[in-house]
Amino acid sequence: MTPEEGRASRAVLFGVHAFRHLADLTGVQHSLVALKNVLTAQDVCALPEESCEIVPANAPPGGFLDALEDAAEAAEHLLFVYYAGHGHHGTDGGLLLATRNSSVRRSYHSVEYETVRPIVAGSRARHKVVIIDCCWSGLVHMDAATTEATDFAVPGTCVLTSAAATEKSLCEPEGSVFTLALTTLLREGVSGPLPDGAAAELLPQLTMDHVYDALCARLAGREVAGRKVPRPRMSARDAGHRIPIALNRAYVGKPARLETFHAEYERVAAARRHRRRARVVPRLPPPSGRGAECPFCLRYVDLGTSQLVQRDERGYESAPVVVDDATHPVLRHSIVQRSVLRCPHAEPGGHEELPASYFFHDEPLSIALIGSPATGKTTLLAAMIAQIEDGLLRPMGLTCAPLPASKYKSFQDYFVRPYREGRQAPITPPAGQPSYTIGLLVTGGGRTRPVIFYDIDCGTLWSIPSQKTDFLVGSTAFVFVLDPIQAFRGAALEEWRAIYGTERPLPGDPYFDLMIDALPRQSDHTEAHATVAVAKSDLLSSDPTVRRWLATRLALDSGEPGEESRDVYAYTRHHGDMDWLKPFHHFSRCTLHFVSATGGPPSPHGDFASRPTPQRVLAPLLSIFSAAGLLDMADSSRLGW
Repeated sequence: MTPEEGRASRAVLFGVHAFRHLADLTGVQHSLVALKNVLTAQDVCALPEESCEIVPANAPPGGFLDALEDAAEAAEHLLFVYYAGHGHHGTDGGLLLATRNSSVRRSYHSVEYETVRPIVAGSRARHKVVIIDCCWSGLVHMDAATTEATDFAVPGTCVLTSAAATEKSLCEPEGSVFTLALTTLLREGVSGPLPDGAAAELLPQLTMDHVYDALCARLAGREVAGRKVPRPRMSARDAGHRIPIALNRAYVGKPARLETFHAEYERVAAARRHRRRARVVPRLPPPSGRGAECPFCLRYVDLGTSQLVQRDERGYESAPVVVDDATHPVLRHSIVQRSVLRCPHAEPGGHEELPASYFFHDEPLSIALIGSPATGKTTLLAAMIAQIEDGLLRPMGLTCAPLPASKYKSFQDYFVRPYREGRQAPITPPAGQPSYTIGLLVTGGGRTRPVIFYDIDCGTLWSIPSQKTDFLVGSTAFVFVLDPIQAFRGAALEEWRAIYGTERPLPGDPYFDLMIDALPRQSDHTEAHATVAVAKSDLLSSDPTVRRWLATRLALDSGEPGEESRDVYAYTRHHGDMDWLKPFHHFSRCTLHFVSATGGPPSPHGDFASRPTPQRVLAPLLSIFSAAGLLDMADSSRLGW
């Protein structure tokens, strides 16, 4: 509903979980909270908090009826009434709604449903919805005098009950079976075929008949503790079944012509395929001697003329060390592991030292994570390292070691450990000098390559002199982190845009442009390897394509060539803007992936709701490692590029 409609609406929720003379229903209090959460969620029902009243569980009948009268008088757009607890029969056969002091013999402590009916009928609200979750709740669909079905006799009203007039409702400790199914349905949205054959995910809004049909389908055949869950019942008058009750979180907009976008992807990929080079980045042959390119100043460091330095446990510099061909291999390895190399081309304070082992292996890899603030770059990197530590790369023939151990441990303490515990990672601090975030020695495919990751505070790219960020131009690979909250259209993302202050999807990421424009080109493309990681993809899991990829096990032989990249491309073209696909159009190699670092919604105001369950976060790395020759596979294109 619109903000104006929300302000003109009222909801009264009355749930009784503790009784003096009847059995307690502890689950009702959980159901009540779950229902209020979906009613007030901006991307579900959008009812203002102040318009949604929970009547105290120990309130007498008059307390509930007073709250109902107040809401009925104030409501102009929607009046929503809910009761959960015990139901029992009145002397006239009508339904009684139990309060804390109710009992079978003391019916005067209960609320007669027939007193609720005229209050709702007297409201001037355009729409009226009444939901009753208790045993025998289907009695409200009957006329007590004639015991025949009634249409509620209130124009514009829909009444939904948890059971028929002759059935008992079921309640478990975690909540009422009916109400939890209802709230889950509203929170997830409705997808799949409707009774009329239409696709529910193409509906931007859910009406009461959509909710009823989906609820019946969800509860059909279900049993709890050996008891069959009753089928809900609904009655309505004057199009009451057409009352719009919630936004459909499974809404995907108009049907995407994915085949059109797939064909577009294939055309772009084919046009540049013949331009690809065998290496990740074309480089000039190094000068004679042994060494490697400094990743910061991009100048060659010759180990024959450079000096290694060891530091003590406190980090102070000790005597220089020499490693030559006469040094025993085991001793050489030990010295290199403990040593650092100060780039001879660096000015004092120009850039940090590098571990000596960076220069004693095959050509290094430098990987830069690029994206606007709050896209989740640091969380994604922490998830990658956590999954590597858990051994997920070993079955693929890759082994990883810290580079160096001290810097690796620092990243563990400040980022990986909080991530594993479900705490948000600290904000990436601005870089005062060129510096990498974490390093690994990766062995695979008969090679060992040092790998360093740059997770740069994006403000640094604007605020410090360009010569101090030129090292990013020399990166051998890039992970462009795309945030769905910033990039994609969809009702399910509106609440998060409001939280982050983004009124509508953005037309692209300025940091994507900044990096792409700074890189050198050969022919039509930048000769580096890029990946686009659609982070927080769990927010898009109502889409069957996204859900399929998030559930696909990470493996070298998963999917047909280009299949995941093609699907991400098509999804982004349909739900976002072409500018978000700039890396695919500007790099000679580019893969696209659905990833989720946490497996659940982001937490803008605190720690995560639960411990992270990362999904496919290593897919971008596997693509880069394959291009770097670290994966021993006959056809690396099976990874998707």
